[in-house]
Amino acid sequence: YSYTDKLPVPGANYYRLKQTDADGRYSYSKVVSINYLKPGTILLLPNPAKDQLTVKGLNAANTSTVSLLDQQGKLLKQFTVKQSTAYSFSINHLAAGSYIVRVKDNNGVATQKFVKQ
Repeated sequence: YSYTDKLPVPGANYYRLKQTDADGRYSYSKVVSINYLKPGTILLLPNPAKDQLTVKGLNAANTSTVSLLDQQGKLLKQFTVKQSTAYSFSINHLAAGSYIVRVKDNNGVATQKFVKQ
């Protein structure tokens, strides 16, 4: 079976099949979760984060620049990511508080806030 959801919501989407027999009995398939990101959006996991942060939604066809900024916009760290849809890095050195991740590639810029515990 195949199905194309024409209007998935950003984030987790859950799907299952219902099979109805000729006698009216039915059963359900197991639930499948698909994490959908609109092109040009990023997802930071976990959020809030303690030791490590993962940036998802990178464009594997491009080189991405992932920047870690404080709330005032000061650059704290910068990473170059090539041909990957996700990137993880340590945030152990950060004090508790709110921070910003900015991802820049050939298609534009995406930003997202996260909280360091």
